[in-house]
Amino acid sequence: MQRLLWLLSLSPAGMRVWAANGTGHMQVLDMRSSKLLDALKGAGGSVRALALHPDGQPLVASAGLDRFLRVHSTTTKAGSCRVYLKQQLTAVCWLPVRPAAPAPADAAAAA
Repeated sequence: MQRLLWLLSLSPAGMRVWAANGTGHMQVLDMRSSKLLDALKGAGGSVRALALHPDGQPLVASAGLDRFLRVHSTTTKAGSCRVYLKQQLTAVCWLPVRPAAPAPADAAAAA
């Protein structure tokens, strides 16, 4: 990655740093070997937001000036989904998944 970096995101284990720049390149830096590893493909323009999954799942979300929200697998480097947005995003975050509480009718039937 020869261009100016826009974003950095540290993996939960702290051994890898994900980096993105203004030309749409996203790569991972292995902190143990100090080497740039595989790149993620698909960004059509400047990457403006980057977020790794907080629970350690192998997912990274990115958003750029091309108005697409992309989710990539960090193990296969393949894009798993992309969604076109009406607005240009400047931030991406993951929300925790909480188990659904049983409905009142289900609780009464179980008792």
